[in-house]
Amino acid sequence: MADITDNITDPVITNEEPVVTPVAAPPANPPVEADFSAIVGKDGTFSDNWREQLPEDIRKEACLDSIKNIVTLAKSYVHGQHSIGAKRIAIPGEKATESEINEFYTALGRPESSEKYEFKAPEGVTLDAETEKSFRDAAFKMGLNAKQAQALVEFDLARFKKQQDAAVKARDAEVEATNTALRAEWGDQYAQNLLQYKKTLDTFGLTGILAETGLINNIGLVRALTRVGASVSEAKLPANGTVSSGSVESQINEIVGNPDSPYYKEDDPRHDEAVARLAELLALKK
Repeated sequence: MADITDNITDPVITNEEPVVTPVAAPPANPPVEADFSAIVGKDGTFSDNWREQLPEDIRKEACLDSIKNIVTLAKSYVHGQHSIGAKRIAIPGEKATESEINEFYTALGRPESSEKYEFKAPEGVTLDAETEKSFRDAAFKMGLNAKQAQALVEFDLARFKKQQDAAVKARDAEVEATNTALRAEWGDQYAQNLLQYKKTLDTFGLTGILAETGLINNIGLVRALTRVGASVSEAKLPANGTVSSGSVESQINEIVGNPDSPYYKEDDPRHDEAVARLAELLALKK
């Protein structure tokens, strides 16, 4: 007698793999739907809100701040491509070895040794051997290339020359001020007192010391040492040693008979001394 089981059939056994239809994955970065013609003017200039048309993850990139038009966009891309092929120099970290630091300096253009630097001193300035060596060693230690080292030399020597010029200018101004004040103060005795001052310096060996310290033209010292010299007897003060020995007459002739004598040149720093000396010799002649 038939029953429901009569409709059951035996399964078909096969070795074939089942066919699975793959499901396409959504794109990682779906295309942005934007009307770029609305944000680019006819001259290629971007509108103020052009970055709103970009994917959200790059809209706020700082490197886009300078992009204002098609031209700057193209230039930025070209520069970026060039940078990709450029040689990269790794900056040494805090724990870098001396060898790594030296390799870094070499890559930046530092010469092989300090002797390889070639310095040129500014016009009017002489660079002595010891100073030059100091510059070389310092530049090499700092890892400077030749151009940087030369700039350092020029800066430092220019600074030094400026200081020297200022010192000379200040000294000349002091000499002029002292002479002006003493001429007004001493009047006709100016030349004689100035000679007395020089005699005092020579007698007590103060010329070199005061010249080195810059005090030789100090008006207070000039006054004081002139008084000191005047208080010492004339016998203890030697005659001015700047003229040759001999008779008074021959010494007078050496001063007035020489057209190159400071006596005839008012701008010569020894003029007043020559005038005072002549006055002294003429007084001795009487």
